[in-house]
Amino acid sequence: MAGTYRLPTGEVINLVEWVEDAVYDKVQLDASISAGAEYVFFRDIQNKDLNETNMRVSSRLEPGWEMIVWRIGFVVAAQTAFDNLLKILDNAYAEFNLGTKTVKQGPIWLFQTGFGISGAVTIDAASSETVKHTANIGPSGTNLVAPLSIPIHITDDVSFQAVIRFFDATTLTAATDVWGVLYGWVKRPVR
Repeated sequence: MAGTYRLPTGEVINLVEWVEDAVYDKVQLDASISAGAEYVFFRDIQNKDLNETNMRVSSRLEPGWEMIVWRIGFVVAAQTAFDNLLKILDNAYAEFNLGTKTVKQGPIWLFQTGFGISGAVTIDAASSETVKHTANIGPSGTNLVAPLSIPIHITDDVSFQAVIRFFDATTLTAATDVWGVLYGWVKRPVR
C-alpha cells in the first residue's frame, strides 16, 4: 500500500504509515432488556481481554493514532439464537458519536460490517430439534457491504462511542455478546 491517497475531504495521507485494521469493543446485552436501555461501546474497556476489545484508552484512540473509518457496525456472537438476533434487529437503534456530534444513526440493521458467519447447521441429523442457527447483521462478506461514501477521520484528541438503544422492552433467551466495530485504515506511531 505504498503511495498516497486523497480523502474526499481533500486531505492527502501517506499510505506507508497506515494499515487496514479494526477497532472493536464487546458489550453484553442483558437477557431482559428494559425500555430505554442503552449499551455503550468503546467506553468501558477496563478488565477486558483482546477478544473483547483492542482499545487501551477509553473513548479515544491511543496517543499518536489516527483512523479513517470506512465501516461502522456491530457483530453478534456466533452462538446467538436466531430468534434473539431477530429481536435485536427488530428493536435496537444505534448511533455513532464523534465528540458531541452524531455522525451515523438508525436501526441497527443499517450498521453492517460484513464480518461474522451465517447459515444453519444440524448438530444431530436424527433430530430436527438440534438445529443450530448462526447469523449476523447483514451479509457475511466485507465485499457485500458498501463502505461509507464519506469516511470518518478520527484523531487521538477526539472522543467517540457507539450506542445501542432499545426503545421497547425486549426479552432474549440469554444474555448476548455484541461487538461494536470500526473498520478502516489505522495509523499507529512506529515504536
